Amino acid sequence: MRKPRRSSRCPACSRLYAADTYQLIRADLSGGKSVPDTVRNHPRIFATLTPPSFGPVHNRPTSTSSGVRLCRGGKPHEPTGTLLGTPLDPKDYDYTGAALFNPHAGAL
Repeated sequence: MRKPRRSSRCPACSRLYAADTYQLIRADLSGGKSVPDTVRNHPRIFATLTPPSFGPVHNRPTSTSSGVRLCRGGKPHEPTGTLLGTPLDPKDYDYTGAALFNPHAGAL
């Protein structure tokens, strides 16, 4: 079973595996830890993909200094608020795009 690496799940494991990330990336770039040394000659790209926006939604922005701030809709929301994640303007929200993108996001 894979150990949790997030400190919110297991602080002891996250400290234990913090340095492991560097070693895993290094092995992927230069070989080692069951990765062949021939990978050194391959081109390297670290790509970060950001999904498109389908339209603004109700959220619960926070900051460390002032706590909960107003949503773009002009209202503060509770953590269990029923509006969280719903579109600010349902008629302009791209429901079709969201419905087509989200099921395929895992494959990306």
